Amino acid sequence: MLFDFLGLPVPAWSYSPFTVFADLDINISKGERVALVGRNGAGKSTLLNIIGGRLKPTAGHVQANGSIQALMEIGTGFHPEFTGRQNIFASLSYSGILGKQAQALADEIIDFSELRDFIDQPVKTYSAGMYARLAFSASTAIMPDILIIDEILGAGDAYFAAKSTERMRELTVEKGATVLFVSHDLAAVQRLCTRALWLEKGKIIMDDTPLAVSKAYFDAVMQQEEASLQEKYAAKLHEQAAWNKSVQGQYFTEELTILTISPYSSVDKAERFVFSSTDTVCLRIRVEINTYLEQIDALCVVYNTQGIIVSLVHGRQRDIAPGRADFYLTFETNPLRQGEYVCSVELSKEFDEAWNGEGKMPFLAHWDRCTSFLINENHFGKLDLGLVRIPASLTYSPHL
Repeated sequence: MLFDFLGLPVPAWSYSPFTVFADLDINISKGERVALVGRNGAGKSTLLNIIGGRLKPTAGHVQANGSIQALMEIGTGFHPEFTGRQNIFASLSYSGILGKQAQALADEIIDFSELRDFIDQPVKTYSAGMYARLAFSASTAIMPDILIIDEILGAGDAYFAAKSTERMRELTVEKGATVLFVSHDLAAVQRLCTRALWLEKGKIIMDDTPLAVSKAYFDAVMQQEEASLQEKYAAKLHEQAAWNKSVQGQYFTEELTILTISPYSSVDKAERFVFSSTDTVCLRIRVEINTYLEQIDALCVVYNTQGIIVSLVHGRQRDIAPGRADFYLTFETNPLRQGEYVCSVELSKEFDEAWNGEGKMPFLAHWDRCTSFLINENHFGKLDLGLVRIPASLTYSPHL
């Protein structure tokens, strides 16, 4: 606004007040490691900024006993023209560390960042990953009484992200700091914390163990996701109807038209967009058939959110009469782990896995990336279980 630009006080009529917290009362004991979980806009970062002294509350008060280190915007204060080494010493000086102590810590920071070959180059020449490595290493070199962490464990590449998570574990679990931790990574919450608070619209919904809060919070998120996906799907059907008319003959033939495709529950016989890992996933394909067909093959390609093919599902039905019909393509086993997936569906007269002809294999109808669904595995452990759950068995044969 013009008032801000000129450095003048902003008049009250130029904005609408917004209350972030109302009647919020939290007591955290020394040595507790407390996670704050909740959706974006719940007030988690605002609360950390108030506790860390970066924001002043308009009502109430905060009392923090001990030194505070806030890792909320790693690299704050780094000068692009300075070298990595110069920025390290500047960062340490902000915390009052000088002389031999600063030199010893600087060597430790450089070793941890693994940037010794580049440490005397200006940080403006660093890649984003290199910058993240240096910033995280410098930010975690000093152990305060109270450590505030806000979504910064994914620094750099996958290797360094794992290394930074282990460093945070050492700083928190082994050295006994009081920790306030914000993260959407519920596995990290359980690794690092002993207590969790679930915030929603500035209020505490639940205060319990990390496992109990994670389960309750994730269930609520899945319910919201189900409602959101249902709403999106309803809107998408109208778009798809118009798209069908515009591509007549390009994505389906005169013999058959796909009307709708939706994820479907074999248990409650209804559309569903969120499944557990033990549910049978099914796609209901509603079609208009204009002529008798001896056979229809249904093919579904399942992609993850990175566009990688996770699985190819195939089913067959014979002796198809004209008229409207529903096909149910059921995943006989559900190998999918927790995550979001999108499907492309194709109906053809015959599916050939060894197809090597020119162009695309002929089809009756094709919908590309037509519908999405979620798998909620209810997994809150510390292990990354991967994209696909592969059934396995173990046999035993003793030597006689």
